[in-house]
Amino acid sequence: MYRILALFLLVMLDSVSAQAVEVAPSNVDGAGCEPSAENVTCITLYVHGKIERGDADKIRQKIEAVDDFKDMVNIGLISLDSTGGDVREAMKIGRLFREKLLTVWVARNSKCYSSCVISLLGGVARLSMGEIGIHSFYSPEYIGSGKYKEASKVYDEISSALEAYMKEMRIPIALLDEMKKVSHYKIDILDFERKKQLGVLGFDPVYMQIRKKQPNKVQ
Repeated sequence: MYRILALFLLVMLDSVSAQAVEVAPSNVDGAGCEPSAENVTCITLYVHGKIERGDADKIRQKIEAVDDFKDMVNIGLISLDSTGGDVREAMKIGRLFREKLLTVWVARNSKCYSSCVISLLGGVARLSMGEIGIHSFYSPEYIGSGKYKEASKVYDEISSALEAYMKEMRIPIALLDEMKKVSHYKIDILDFERKKQLGVLGFDPVYMQIRKKQPNKVQ
């Protein structure tokens, strides 16, 4: 009965207008499903494509549609596949993931580049089998413009916003420094060790304190 209701909900969610979002059953119990009852179905929310203004509201619409049926279905995982897009919108998406205490990951055949990484940082649990790529942020309207003073002002504003965001997400500011080292037209694919070192992979320390399933203590 619960499976039937869950599948009905999936169909209903697909009818919600959101170009960049899809849903599917999940066999991964991520942070979003950690408090779930045994008979609650976990689903994966797939977020893919270019990050554009308004996407955070579309994703919230999907997530909160699931929240109305928590006795049947919970979101266990957010799966990202994007080459980036609007940086400020990416921060909004990341804050939404953190608000909802969600696990976010990049699957083996997926990628998360540029501002997608900013959204990934919002997960209380961050996992990746696919490629994570970083570079310096930029404003498309200033590419090739010759307007150094104007572009510098916007760059510094975004830099300050990202620094505040990373502190809020409890991510090492070293990640921002590494991003700035890479020109906007290049991409630096992080290996596993750098993903861990820079906080791209890992767990929010506050979430680890309050989660119901506590790991065994190291003696």
